[in-house]
Amino acid sequence: MQLHFLLCFVVAAVSASRTFKGDQVLRVIPVREDQIKSLEHLVTKFELDLWTDIRGENRPVDIHVLAKDITAFKVALRRLRIDFTVFIDDVQALVENERAPRLPTRSYADFDYEVYHNYEEIQQWITSAAEAYPSIATAATVGSTFEGREFKALTISSQPGNPQFVINCGIHAREWVTPATCMFSAKYLLDGYGNDATITSLVNQVDFVFIPSSNPDGYAYTWSSDRMWRKTRTKRSGVCVGVDPNRNFDAQSLTSPCSDTYCGPSAFSEVETKLILEDSQKNFVESLPNPVMYVDVHAYSQLWMFPYGYTTSRPADFMTLTNIASDSVSAIQATHGAVYEPGQISTTIYVASGSTADYFYDTTGIKCSFATELRDTGRYGFLLPERLIKPTAEESFAAFKVMAQAIVDGKC
Repeated sequence: MQLHFLLCFVVAAVSASRTFKGDQVLRVIPVREDQIKSLEHLVTKFELDLWTDIRGENRPVDIHVLAKDITAFKVALRRLRIDFTVFIDDVQALVENERAPRLPTRSYADFDYEVYHNYEEIQQWITSAAEAYPSIATAATVGSTFEGREFKALTISSQPGNPQFVINCGIHAREWVTPATCMFSAKYLLDGYGNDATITSLVNQVDFVFIPSSNPDGYAYTWSSDRMWRKTRTKRSGVCVGVDPNRNFDAQSLTSPCSDTYCGPSAFSEVETKLILEDSQKNFVESLPNPVMYVDVHAYSQLWMFPYGYTTSRPADFMTLTNIASDSVSAIQATHGAVYEPGQISTTIYVASGSTADYFYDTTGIKCSFATELRDTGRYGFLLPERLIKPTAEESFAAFKVMAQAIVDGKC
């Protein structure tokens, strides 16, 4: 009876949400500048959802196209002689297969890391983890969101005074594998301390600060209403809602308020953005006594990157960051064979202002600042099945250990 109720609840929740039946994801490859311009025009005309950004000639772009626009969009691409393939034939089918029905999690001891968890479960997990490991784990409130959700950080520390490694996940709401990876990585540290020599050594010398879900309003909305929602849920005048929280640390490049990458009128200028994630997180990180490394964890594309994003000019610490990123992707590949690309944000993907990695590198003096894109390379995109959570987390944790060792070695 209990399982039957759960199944009915899941069906009801799905039926109340936005559906994507017949929607497709196309991988489009513009090979000339005129094709890039034409593709940008089509994105605006059809109000398309870019799963990966337009990055230049011969660079694939993954585009989510609504069922009603599929035929017309494909005709337009053929007329422009822009090559494309259908990467995901039915988005709704992936949404329905992304996660399985399950009973709710009640404690740290019975927490299932190989399934996706909603906002409430993630916050409860942080509290439970701190209670389960009181000698090395503490929970702290990062801030309160526009819709009034408080969200927490989990710090793993064996002694005061250590340099701090901040791992931020879930800043883009639809990237579900990132909170899952954050929690899995924290579990490895907690369970491994005192039992694994490498983990014990790292925790004795580095404090790990995890923010598993740093866009709670947006994340909750992906569970209740729109699985593909990316932004916050800040409401302002007009019909469009939200700001891209990973663009709101700066406002050098303003986009339309309806855009998924809208960075807001100015950096930290609105009342709304001062109440929500970014200003709270900014204050939280800057209030830490000794932050020396920061990583903003995203999905997807399998990239391990560092500043700058807003310019192709190299940062002063280019070689140090390059070496750490390269060592990290080597550790990733050694885990399950996944190939990640290391490099500077602006030259590896695209030029974009307002990112957390740039902000913390330039403004706070955190020398080792990174932005990553986890699995996969487009087969599932943002809809990574639950069976791939664990391998994604395992390879990411291997990289996090490399990064923490760089702190121990004095590179940061």
